[in-house]
Amino acid sequence: MTRLTQAVRLFTFLSIVSIVISIAASETFLALAFLSWLPVGIKEGWEKKRIPVEWPPFFRAFQLFVVATILSVLFSVDPYHGMAAIRKLPLFFLCFLVIRFLDLVWIKRTYYSLFSLGSLAGLYAMAQFGEKWWHFQHTHRAADDPTLIFRIHAFMGHWMTFSGEQVLILATLLGCLVILPIKRTWGWVGAAVLISASVALSFTRSAWLATTAVFAVALFIARKRIVLVFPLAFLVLVAIFPRAFHDRLDSFVNTGFSSNAGRIEMAQAGWKLFLDHPWFGVGPLRIKEEFDSILKDQGIRNPPFYTGHLHNNFIQLGAERGIFALAAFVWLIVELFVRFWRGSLKDTLPVEVRAAYLAGLLSTVALVVAGLFEFNMGDSEVLILFLFLISAPYAASPSTFDSSAGSSPNVAP
Repeated sequence: MTRLTQAVRLFTFLSIVSIVISIAASETFLALAFLSWLPVGIKEGWEKKRIPVEWPPFFRAFQLFVVATILSVLFSVDPYHGMAAIRKLPLFFLCFLVIRFLDLVWIKRTYYSLFSLGSLAGLYAMAQFGEKWWHFQHTHRAADDPTLIFRIHAFMGHWMTFSGEQVLILATLLGCLVILPIKRTWGWVGAAVLISASVALSFTRSAWLATTAVFAVALFIARKRIVLVFPLAFLVLVAIFPRAFHDRLDSFVNTGFSSNAGRIEMAQAGWKLFLDHPWFGVGPLRIKEEFDSILKDQGIRNPPFYTGHLHNNFIQLGAERGIFALAAFVWLIVELFVRFWRGSLKDTLPVEVRAAYLAGLLSTVALVVAGLFEFNMGDSEVLILFLFLISAPYAASPSTFDSSAGSSPNVAP
């Protein structure tokens, strides 16, 4: 292995694990991985007389999504503003880097690093909550309430990003715990409980629902009682903060709650925007302008909820980028569910590969369920982590690249 190849592998690894700490660091390492790969790719392309890039089976959905996004920008009334969506597309190159340069040893190393950093972020977030709660008990101001507005976010800039990452890490850890014969199992169970507690204290309802769905799917597939350990963290915290959790749980069904009413408005506005612009949408990053215009027509000038996006992946992509981008996203999710479900249950695969498939499946469940109430596909931190987790099964076993679906290998080791 050449020094450049080693550099690509190291920078790819660092790009993934640093996402828990800093988006700037993660994207810097990803850029360094790409720059290190260029001479390697040019050399391989010259020798093999073809473009030396191999992609996973779900790449066709990626291709359609990229093309639809570009067309949406071109047909937008403000294409310059939508260029931010174009600049985010290179993140998808991470899938190639993971599959091409990370083997099973590095996949496990990346998993364990994420589990450790997720635990560290969880500890930091819980300390944040303690400080914020103490402050709130002295001020009693709604703006200082860590269960509503002043929520924990650890190293991230927003609680949605923090909780989104933690749920993906928890899903991966759960997938490994129920399949892999991991040494020091109770240590990793402790890490999972810690991450679960940080998700609970984030008081982010979409993350709570996603975590519940992940537990349910893991229990259905594995039927192992160890899965039941993790909800204990939530129950303990409910006992410590009964009123706070009761109020937050009550907000799930309280239609008078401002964010609930806002999401109803968003869904209706998104459907209207999609019907008015079905092919290419209103253009990336133009939802706020269009949504605010709809609200003004209804006499609402200062809505008590965030209007920057529509808080739903499906509605957002349909309204923003049109039917082709929406179809690509649905295609991707369905294909991931089918392939990862089959892979996680296929006994002929190595146990490590099955664990990677299950981690990918549970991560997809987490992204989809949380994405019913949040536009997490637009969050670079969550997207980078998700792209790694859905690529890892193919990197873990190149010789059985897509054996779960019956196709032939197409990735070079």
